[in-house]
Amino acid sequence: MDQQEDMILTLLKENVLNTEVVGSERQPIYKVETPSKGRGDLITTVTRTDEKPERVVATIDWAGSSSTIVDFNNTKISLTDFLGKGRNAIGFLSTSRLLKDGNDVYTWKTIGSNPLKLHDSNDNVVAKFHRPESIIFRKAKDGYLELSNSVAAGSLDAVFVSFIILKHAQQRKAALRAQTINRGGVM
Repeated sequence: MDQQEDMILTLLKENVLNTEVVGSERQPIYKVETPSKGRGDLITTVTRTDEKPERVVATIDWAGSSSTIVDFNNTKISLTDFLGKGRNAIGFLSTSRLLKDGNDVYTWKTIGSNPLKLHDSNDNVVAKFHRPESIIFRKAKDGYLELSNSVAAGSLDAVFVSFIILKHAQQRKAALRAQTINRGGVM
C-alpha cells in the first residue's frame, strides 16, 4: 500500500465503540458512540461527521453474538449476514470474515495477535490497522486504519463499520483473556 496516496483514518481513542475518527489533516470523518447503560444491550451509532448535515451510517445493536443486528444505510441485517465467515473460518472470532458491498467482495484477515488486514477479491491488501504506539506511560501515536484509494472511493462506510465490529470483537477477546489471567486461570 502506498501511504502517500492512501486514506488514513486515525482513531482518537483506543475504545473503538466510543471514539472520534479524523483524516490525515485531522479533519473529522466519523464519530462512534455507544452510550453506557450498565449491563445489558448496547447500541453503537456510527456517524459521518464530514458531511453536512451529519449522516448516521450504521447502528449496531449488540444483543448478543447470535442476534446482533446491523442497521447499515437504513437496511437491517444480521451480523452474520453483514460479515460472513471467510474461507477456513471457525466461529465468530475466526481469522477470516467476508464483507460484501455491492459488487465488491473483501475479506478481513488476522493471524494471532497481528493487526487486522482487509484483502480484495485478488488477495491484495487494501486496508490495514496500525496499532497505537506508546512510549513509557504515554501514548506516542494514535492507532489508524490505512485504506487504499479504491476502497476509500467506493466502500468506505461498509469497510469502516465492519472494522469497528471486528476491532471491538478483538478488544473484547483481549479483555476476557486478561480477566482470566488475572484470576489465575490459563488460556
